[in-house]
Amino acid sequence: MGIPAFQLSGDAAVLTKTQRLTALLDFCPNLPDLAVLDYLQDRMMHGSPDEPVLHLLTGILQEKLARFLQNELGMDADTPVHRLSTQDLASLAETVKGYRLTVTGTKSFKDAQVTRGGVPADELVEGTLESSKVPNLWFAGELLNVDGACGGYNLHFAWGSGILAAKEIAQRAENI
Repeated sequence: MGIPAFQLSGDAAVLTKTQRLTALLDFCPNLPDLAVLDYLQDRMMHGSPDEPVLHLLTGILQEKLARFLQNELGMDADTPVHRLSTQDLASLAETVKGYRLTVTGTKSFKDAQVTRGGVPADELVEGTLESSKVPNLWFAGELLNVDGACGGYNLHFAWGSGILAAKEIAQRAENI
């Protein structure tokens, strides 16, 4: 869940301060709801009746995730499929397509990959990284209220803004 969790965590950190959040996770977003149920029913009909429930999800979910979801539903992953009711199968398909997760907050600043907050852009001299409140004070990187998508964009911004601030400072120093 790495990058999607990172992407959502910034908004979650802000929103969980004032409201209760629930994330709805679809583990098979490219399959319509009924297709997952059809897949499970087909696996059940054409497989061995003594096959463990865990094997029903083979091919569409990673094993640890399949075990977790089945455990959430109170299903023993080793239970033979012939013991599943129609409702059990429907619940499993529904959970694969819409697992509800209560979002309670984020980890500490110490564990942060990216932070939010810092100096807002409207407190900079237009077109520069210099403070509009304190002359000759420049900001860069995570000192600014800027965060971007995962994939190196935050690091790129940190380095790029650092270079830009350094060039602005050097240019100012040349003019003294």
